[in-house]
Amino acid sequence: MDNKMLAKAIRGKAEEIREAGDADMFELVCVLARVVEGKSLDRAFGAPGDWGYGTPIGDALAATPEKGRAPETRSIDGVGIFLRVLNEAYKADYAAILALIQNRVPCNDALANHPMIQVGAAASGGSEVGMLGVINGICEAATGKRVAVCINDGGEISGFIEYGRKIRLPHA
Repeated sequence: MDNKMLAKAIRGKAEEIREAGDADMFELVCVLARVVEGKSLDRAFGAPGDWGYGTPIGDALAATPEKGRAPETRSIDGVGIFLRVLNEAYKADYAAILALIQNRVPCNDALANHPMIQVGAAASGGSEVGMLGVINGICEAATGKRVAVCINDGGEISGFIEYGRKIRLPHA
């Protein structure tokens, strides 16, 4: 079976359904195409808000694990996924990732007091947040772990690792 060809055929049928005016049926057929392409059910369906909160599909997607969320949608090595993507990103465009890591923006007290998002004190007073603080908030909520950026003696990023993991640096 050629999954790409099948997904293309399914998307063609979805377009016919959209033209007929059935938006929900169109989206369900698109979900089928995404599953055929190899996406997990969690990714194929998308976010609850895509379907509408208060709708049966939206409510099912928003359900907590205790209320029936499928265990197969949870990652076994969630922090490993975060690290893989971050390391791929810094290797793909070092300058962009360095700029994002170094950049901080002012934030309000509500964000500063968020239980997962990591913020720091701004030199001018108040609080500031950076990309890594937001990523770590998401990572910790999803996996219970955080990531850290490795900086070499020259001040350059040498990669991302799991926060708290001991590494052995070569002697100079």
